[in-house]
Amino acid sequence: MLGLFVYGTLRPNEINHHYLKDLNGDWRSAHIQATLYETGLGPTSGFKVVDLSQPTQSIEGMIVFSEALEQAWPALDEFEGEGYVRQLTTAIDNEDKEHQVFVYALDEKYFYLRP
Repeated sequence: MLGLFVYGTLRPNEINHHYLKDLNGDWRSAHIQATLYETGLGPTSGFKVVDLSQPTQSIEGMIVFSEALEQAWPALDEFEGEGYVRQLTTAIDNEDKEHQVFVYALDEKYFYLRP
């Protein structure tokens, strides 16, 4: 089962966690390799965004595994909006296990805004 890696406001105890709280999922601490823009770029300004094409940092976050994600994708895609795209990547949990997960990352059409 694929999971979702979250690194910003969708994490437990964050402002937008309500989008995920009813998934009844299994949560695990983990990290991915990417570049993190703390204040976003372009339409993501004001919110964190990761760039998977530049794996220069270890980004801490959490993975949620849930069968209900399949039905939640359309609402999550809409919530994330312009500037973010759902992509597959590898996350490593705290037990050093690798997982294929989705993450909302910077849409490549905004790469030109990178410093």
